Amino acid sequence: MTRTPLIVMAALAAALIIGAVVADALKGPPTSNQGTRAVIVSTADGSRGVVVPPCNTGVQITPRNAPRQASTFGSTVVAFPQAPGTRVVLVPRCSKMGGVGSSGTVNLPSAVFVLRIGTRIAAGKGSKGKSPSASDVHSQVIVPPGTTARTVVVPPCRPQSGSGRGNAVVVTPPPAGSSTALAPRC
Repeated sequence: MTRTPLIVMAALAAALIIGAVVADALKGPPTSNQGTRAVIVSTADGSRGVVVPPCNTGVQITPRNAPRQASTFGSTVVAFPQAPGTRVVLVPRCSKMGGVGSSGTVNLPSAVFVLRIGTRIAAGKGSKGKSPSASDVHSQVIVPPGTTARTVVVPPCRPQSGSGRGNAVVVTPPPAGSSTALAPRC
């Protein structure tokens, strides 16, 4: 009995496996984090906080209910003490996948990435990374010095958000009697 057919089959199987691995590596990582929002927070004139509500709860966030978002289950809250300069918080967009909430919509907890002090970013430069980075920024939310807002609620972008890349918006002052401002939608 000859072993030639076994050797040929083993070589063919090895070639197919190696080809599949190389083809997968050449594809590169997924682009699942495009749509990240950057929140640029000035802390030179006082302490400030950023609140990111959970994804797709079915509740529309308004200036009136924005202060309650910090206590909503699944929200992420980041507090910055007064210090010179600005802080940058990256808010990844909502995912299409995940658990289903009581309203039948996808309901995922929020997340943020706080960058090192002094990090500069430019909106509108997408990349193919697995975790959000400054190069995935879709838009910027700017909390300027001198604003009366001490807390800013920043809803994450949704997968279907199609607004132009590179947008930079300044947070409007909070309503009278409140220190919580709401960032505009994506």
